[in-house]
Order: sequence, then structure tokens, then C-alpha cells
Amino acid sequence: RQWSHLGSRALHPLQLSIALRGARLTKVGGYLVYSTCSMNPAENESVVAELLRLGEGSLVLADPRSRMDGLVARPGWKTWRVLRESKSRTRKAIKDQKK
Repeated sequence: RQWSHLGSRALHPLQLSIALRGARLTKVGGYLVYSTCSMNPAENESVVAELLRLGEGSLVLADPRSRMDGLVARPGWKTWRVLRESKSRTRKAIKDQKK
């Protein structure tokens, strides 16, 4: 199977759904670690940004490097290009999580 940028459009709602489920299961004061095997911001930064937006302040993005000796990390992207698409899949993922 070959990767294409169109595939990331299909994966974003799935990744968001997984992250929303993880957030729902995380105890207050706990940590949610979100990681993918992708370098695509549509599956990474975009999912985290949407998760924080939907959390309406109940989720906080934290830098764990000070608590984890030897962890090598780089800052995520602050902006990225997104192909024009309908928001219906993202909205469906959100609706499914509220059930």
C-alpha cells in the first residue's frame, strides 16, 4: 500500500476519535500520551489542536522533558497546510464519542 496525502484526511477523524477516547479515560490530573508513527501534521499536531479545542480548557498541553531524563523531543508545528475538505468526518467522530 502506498501513502498519499488523501489518506491522512481519512485518518484524522480516526486519530481524533482514539485521542478523544483516551482523554475520556484519563483521570483528572493524569497524563494522556498521544503518539503516532506518522510525520504528517494532519495526524499529529492537528489532532492535538482539535483535542485541546474540544477540551475547552479541561486539557493542557504539557512538555514532559523535564520529568523524563534522556527524552529527545522537538517542538511540533504551529501551522500546517490542510487540503480543503468537509468537516463532516470530524463532526461524526465527535458525535460518536458523545454517545
